[in-house]
Amino acid sequence: MGNVNKIVIVGANHSGLAAQKFLSMAKEKKFDIIMIDKSSKISYLSCGLSLLIKKEINNLQELYYATPQELCAEGVQMLLETEVIGIDVEKKQLFCKRKDGSKFRQEYGILILATGSKQLTFDIPNSHLDNIFTVKKHTHALELMKTIVDDSIDKVGIIGAGYIGVELAEAISKIDKEVYLIDAADRVLSMYYDEDFSNKVEALLIENNVHLCLGQTPKSYIGKNKIKKIVTNLENYSIDMVIQAIGFIPNSQIGGNKFMKDLTGAYLTNKYQQTSVKDVYAIGDCATTFSSILNQNTLDYSISNAVRSAYIASKCIMGETFHPFSSHLTNGFSIYDYKFYSIGMNFKMANLFGMIVDYVEMDEKITPYFMKDITQIKLRIIFEKSSKKIVGAQIFSQEECSGLLAMFSLAIEKQVTIDELQMLDYLFYPQFSQPYNFILRAMMSSSKK
Repeated sequence: MGNVNKIVIVGANHSGLAAQKFLSMAKEKKFDIIMIDKSSKISYLSCGLSLLIKKEINNLQELYYATPQELCAEGVQMLLETEVIGIDVEKKQLFCKRKDGSKFRQEYGILILATGSKQLTFDIPNSHLDNIFTVKKHTHALELMKTIVDDSIDKVGIIGAGYIGVELAEAISKIDKEVYLIDAADRVLSMYYDEDFSNKVEALLIENNVHLCLGQTPKSYIGKNKIKKIVTNLENYSIDMVIQAIGFIPNSQIGGNKFMKDLTGAYLTNKYQQTSVKDVYAIGDCATTFSSILNQNTLDYSISNAVRSAYIASKCIMGETFHPFSSHLTNGFSIYDYKFYSIGMNFKMANLFGMIVDYVEMDEKITPYFMKDITQIKLRIIFEKSSKKIVGAQIFSQEECSGLLAMFSLAIEKQVTIDELQMLDYLFYPQFSQPYNFILRAMMSSSKK
């Protein structure tokens, strides 16, 4: 039935590579690790495409953080340009096909599915036209970068005003292209931020000449060979290039109905990332993950969740006894030198799940007014109204504040209340904060609401 120390990881993406790294660090057990992936390259950071466009990094190679050669040197067997086309869960065998068409069987003791996600695209008339791009793979990035630097490309349409779309809009506006940001929602980042925060994102985009085409859905593309126009439900836009940044769905076809899946098609897992099939784990974008806020499984398409779920699965495989922490949907991005962060519930999400929430917030200077460099920060802490348990937070500032997300993640996991948060030992030093830290001031402001 297979050697339990033989671990096959399907997918050399962020979650698969993280699982390999954690398992290779095991002290008590030595694992025989085999990694299978359809690509010839591994570890591409697609989130760095906007950095490449605005020339904050030099070339695409800087967006890779591991090579097959490095993993082979660590004793990992790499089966690249290989596709898994089936599975026998009873015999613990994978059916695989190489690039040349030849097939073979791969036995496993423990299987980790890290197959990631697939990018959504609009299936509308003339989707085949040239200069219409997606952004998931490194091959997509190569083609996109060749085209966007062409002088004939003046107007760029971006479909999808989530994180990827907003970051691309900023990057492309910085290289003197006219940008049209199109989304069916009535505001940008509507699933991640409350309106006060998404308004700030929109103001920055408008200030930098990005056209916001909200409440609009593309109905067709027009052109002979290349895209020339986007037709939405409300307007027609002359466009030289389209980038689709709509969203993702789990890439979970391996095993078919042998595995329990949720409504999105993601592999259904427990708190330890175990699937419904013995000795098979699923991690990252292809799988559900547990949310302690909702007390149910959810999806989290983030690299932070890819790494966290890989860590949980690895510790379970190692046989360690532990209580896994859950996903808190941690996110952040930066445009035009301003930084935005979110974690947990916002009001839109809370309403969707029937949660009654309230918030405290502040919007003022981080340090005392006598300091020369005074930076503004807007902080909103969201809590469940009845229990006062913290369930989310949003931050906007020019200051680097990502460390706060770790604190709020721990507060959410440990069900800290808004009252208990006031009792933490907050540092005061003029270069860092005011005598009353901005977190304290947010909670003090609740009495004025």
